[in-house]
Amino acid sequence: LKAKSKDKYSDFELSYKVDALFDKLNNELSNKLYQKSSVEKIDNFKEEIIQIKNAIESKQVMSCFYNKKQRDEIYPLKILNLEGYWYLIIFDVNEQKLKTFHLNTIKDIKLLDKHYDYDEETIKSFDNALTAYFIPNSKTILVELFIDSQIARYFARKPLNKTQRTTKTYDDGSIDIELMITNIMEIV
Repeated sequence: LKAKSKDKYSDFELSYKVDALFDKLNNELSNKLYQKSSVEKIDNFKEEIIQIKNAIESKQVMSCFYNKKQRDEIYPLKILNLEGYWYLIIFDVNEQKLKTFHLNTIKDIKLLDKHYDYDEETIKSFDNALTAYFIPNSKTILVELFIDSQIARYFARKPLNKTQRTTKTYDDGSIDIELMITNIMEIV
């Protein structure tokens, strides 16, 4: 990519952008200034993620081995990182329900010769998930939290989910926030 961006057919801006991208990647790889996030590493299940991603994009039904049990027909709906761990949201055809599978436990993936159709709004609702306890299409619970002034800026900087909003700001910088959850364990 770097060599191609510098050949006589490439435009100057492309070369500049590619150089900037490679500098950024090199800085990240040789990071000595700040701690990297505590996101579960995917090195041990990269191939599974690629298979699952392809199945999601093509809406292809798959089977797999999960939690010491063969899953014959599941719809892979969405890959999520929740609290630093990777999960696959699936619809289990046999049990007719949504489930959350920890990604590094999924083995023996086979893409079946079937395609599925699933409610896009339900899939999109997982964007509001705080944890693997999220329950789509369930009655939401309004949670109100008092946030001390010493940590209020962190909640403003990175909301817990898309539904979070500040309802009151106090003189000392403390705030009240509210957000919607679907399971009390999400807030615990």
